[in-house]
Amino acid sequence: MGLVIVSSAVDSLYFSFKGEVDRSFYEYLRAVKFEAKESGEEVPFSIGEEELLMKQHGAGGFLYYARGRNFIVKMSPSLKIPNFYFQALAISLYANGHQKVFEMAKGLIKAINLDVDSKISRIDLCVDIQGWELEEKRLDDFARRANFSAVYRDGRNLNGIQFGRGDVVARIYNKTKEVGVSNKDHMYAIWRENPLFDEESVVWRVEFQFKRVILREFGIDSVEDAFGQLAGLWNYGVNEWLTLRTGNASRVERRPIDNDWQMLNDVEFEGKVNNRVRRTKALSSYERNISMLAGYLSSQGAVSGLDDLETLMRHVYREVKIFYEDNETSFELEVDKKRALMKDEHF
Repeated sequence: MGLVIVSSAVDSLYFSFKGEVDRSFYEYLRAVKFEAKESGEEVPFSIGEEELLMKQHGAGGFLYYARGRNFIVKMSPSLKIPNFYFQALAISLYANGHQKVFEMAKGLIKAINLDVDSKISRIDLCVDIQGWELEEKRLDDFARRANFSAVYRDGRNLNGIQFGRGDVVARIYNKTKEVGVSNKDHMYAIWRENPLFDEESVVWRVEFQFKRVILREFGIDSVEDAFGQLAGLWNYGVNEWLTLRTGNASRVERRPIDNDWQMLNDVEFEGKVNNRVRRTKALSSYERNISMLAGYLSSQGAVSGLDDLETLMRHVYREVKIFYEDNETSFELEVDKKRALMKDEHF
């Protein structure tokens, strides 16, 4: 078969907001962070409808660093950097679509009466394809604007290639293999939405990363600007910045564009909602946890000399309960902390 476009998406999104924020909000964050430091653990808190976990430390010049179900957010009262810097989580972008994730972030800043425009820092667009693969013999057939390139292999197998490492970066890699290594089984829930997806064929990803400097050359300043020009950004990537050529002309730029590569022009980034993504991820996590638990129990059985599972479970129950009491917590409290960010992922 020829090239089949299995899925397309905004895979990464970084943006910020800067404006005047009431001092009481930072006093609230300070109190939550103090609790995190005192307890030595992440502390749940909320801003508007968003539930987050406060880290014990800041990050990248930001005083406050928190993670939610939809994004990582860094916050600061400093006038020299944005008050809020968001990194949308890929799982949320796939589950909810990029528009909804951005609306959630706007809802958070509106909850503290901050009404300012966004500033985009980076956006990554990706397309997953089948019926085509990156071949060693074709590496010199790429016409590109980047001087830098890096080839990635697993032994003799070609896994991917990267072009550029600045304001524009292109990556082509074996997504099926990457999913297997990183336990991102939820990608299959996305691919299976496409009736042309072949369970037996390898999925390759073509991905472009655009940072703020190149975005501004396109007149893109805000997230809303970027969402209005997704097709234009993608076409710039696959038509001008990086192209796969065919033929024998001495200069690769003079060769015609490969027919399969031309099909990458016909891509839309709709930001579809996929309700199966989080459930698939939760199921994958559940199965992994059971596997790990079975391994831990067999190891504990070997150490304690207990080879009867029921007897071992009673022994472990007593030891775990003592552990929680010694650390002034309880199983219920620890579960509540984990549940805070996983409400609709449970069965």
